[in-house]
Amino acid sequence: MTRKTWTPRSAGRATRGVIALAIAAFAPLACSNATDVQLLQIDASGVLFGQAFLDFDASGTFTTGDQPIPGVDVVLVTSNSTDVVDLATTDSIGAFALFEVPVGTYRLSIDAAALGDSLEVAGSNDPITVALGDTSLVNLGASYPILTIEEMATATVGNQFFTSGIALNPRVNFDPTGQVHFAGESLFFRTMNLERSGFNVGDSVRLFGRVLMDNGSRILDSATPTVLVSQASLVTPVEATTFEASTADGGSLDAALVRIRDAAITDTSTAVDGHFHFWVHEGTDSVEVLLRDFLGLNTSAIRPDTIVRMSQVSGLLTPFDDGSGNVRWRILPRGGTDVVLELKVADVSVTATLDTLQASLGDTIEVTVIASNAGPLSATLLEVRDTIPTQMTFVSSTQTTGSYDGATGIWDIGTLGVGVADTLRIEMEVTDGTPAVILNLAESLGLTFEVDPNAANNGVLLVLTIS
Repeated sequence: MTRKTWTPRSAGRATRGVIALAIAAFAPLACSNATDVQLLQIDASGVLFGQAFLDFDASGTFTTGDQPIPGVDVVLVTSNSTDVVDLATTDSIGAFALFEVPVGTYRLSIDAAALGDSLEVAGSNDPITVALGDTSLVNLGASYPILTIEEMATATVGNQFFTSGIALNPRVNFDPTGQVHFAGESLFFRTMNLERSGFNVGDSVRLFGRVLMDNGSRILDSATPTVLVSQASLVTPVEATTFEASTADGGSLDAALVRIRDAAITDTSTAVDGHFHFWVHEGTDSVEVLLRDFLGLNTSAIRPDTIVRMSQVSGLLTPFDDGSGNVRWRILPRGGTDVVLELKVADVSVTATLDTLQASLGDTIEVTVIASNAGPLSATLLEVRDTIPTQMTFVSSTQTTGSYDGATGIWDIGTLGVGVADTLRIEMEVTDGTPAVILNLAESLGLTFEVDPNAANNGVLLVLTIS
């Protein structure tokens, strides 16, 4: 078969000729046997011409940034088979022309050998009808498949694709990883080494890049972003537990923007990478939070076993190898507003009563002490002191929780939950009958890991008269 290049001539001249139908290395439009030759006697009646180009922005038209494809075969096949009717080779600007095209319906595409594994020709399966005397312009924009965020989760590794989603974080210029996360309809996706570009959280962004694997998850590497719609969506973090965050809820929250509320700080570390690491939990499991150094955040208040906790922490879920071959997820806050600390507040109160206000030598007196917690958080490591007066001897005690030491007068309660009131009853005998006014103080010894906002209700003074 003679290859044709762009050579203008009369497009309306009708001739009859013999057209050999054969082509090699053209799929999926190629014949099952490339050596087959079929001879057709058809009136040649129309002209097809156009340009083959790389459609880098997936717009479907030749725009700024697109590139012509020179030196590739453009192939015309019948619409209902893979029989090749004609082919032409594009010139230096990607132009081609097919003359004396028989009347009929066809499909036009670029030789698959030139497309590689990823490129597709938009509309290559659309029918093209050629009528007597027609001269038709058909441009062939070779582009890459356009997948949704959800489809990217199973995309072929190594191939290039277009996708689009809502930006969950900006591209920080001084972030060497170029990591940006995007939301789809139901899943999330992240990019690495994203080109520096100005877009904002909530923008709808089109992405073009190559799919690679990172810690068991697909990513789009060295992607090129294009803003489609500014402020297309209001970005709201997904509410999650620390367990759901550390496992990405079985992977379904991979690359998501999540928020954890009311979590305790369990550990901190400044690793060799220079970033500040800390771990939080709210009763299910711990999850690591990574404050990257280029964010410039003050981390001095983030410490375990202090009077502060995480009111909320938001960030991007990113997988990592925990060092034992297991993949877990960590949270990457986007800035200071993603980390909110609060004081751990527990309002502890102590009341006490005597079963009598007067006693004599040999009498047994009972003191009832009640410790309560109005919250809003549990009080931990709570101790209440009620010391046995020197004129008396400790006999016994009963308590709803913890333990009481008659020698030291310390009631070790441990943790006192919100809305809980625990009771201690102490029996003591009057062993010194010298007339006197005895003072008995029951008081909280204060909190270590919480703040008590009301010191006025932390103790009570009892008066007993010995006569």
